Amino acid sequence: MNTETYIANLALGQAGVAATIQSLDERSPEAQRCRPHMQIVRRQVLEAFDWGFARVRGALALHGDAAPDQWELRYTFPADCVKFRRIWNPVSATVPVPYAVELSLDKKQKTILTNMDEAIGVWTHDVTDLSLTSAHFQHCMAVLLGSIIAMSTSKNRNIKGDLMQQFNNLIHIAPAHDDQQSADEERLPDWITGR
Repeated sequence: MNTETYIANLALGQAGVAATIQSLDERSPEAQRCRPHMQIVRRQVLEAFDWGFARVRGALALHGDAAPDQWELRYTFPADCVKFRRIWNPVSATVPVPYAVELSLDKKQKTILTNMDEAIGVWTHDVTDLSLTSAHFQHCMAVLLGSIIAMSTSKNRNIKGDLMQQFNNLIHIAPAHDDQQSADEERLPDWITGR
C-alpha cells in the first residue's frame, strides 16, 4: 500500500468510515471522496509549518523587472516553492532580512523583493513523494483530509470541528516532532579551537 492510500485510509477512519480502500484510483465511494482533496491537503499541510524534510535553501535568481522604490532587488520566486519562509541572514540567524512577495510587473509571476544582494532563500519545497515525509506530517494530512470528507460521510455534525481542532493541535506540536529530526552541531569553545 502506498503512502497516499495509507493516509486516505487513516482519514476515512478519522471521519468515522469503517471501509478502507486499496488504491485512490479505485471507483469506490471512499476513494472518490478522498482523491479530489489529496493534493490540496498535502499542500496545505506543507504550508502550515516549516517542515525540516521539505526545507530548501538556495540562491535566488534575479528577476528582469526593476524593483519598486523601497526595494533594491527583485528575485524570481522559486518554481518548487509551496511557501517562502525567509531570506537567510549570513550575519545572524535571529535577525530577519526584510522581504516581500509581490507579482511581477506583467502580473504573471510571483517575485521576491529585498535589499539583500546575492540572496539565499529558505522555502518549503513542494514534496509530492509522501514516503519522504514524517509520520507526524502524515498524521496531520490524515486528520485534515478526514475533516474535509467528514461532512459527506458522518452523521455526527461535530466531527469536522473536532478534527479541525485536532489538526490545529498537531500543527502546534509539530516543532517538537520536527526538532527530533535534526541536531545542532555542538560548537567547541574558542580556547579549544585556538581562534
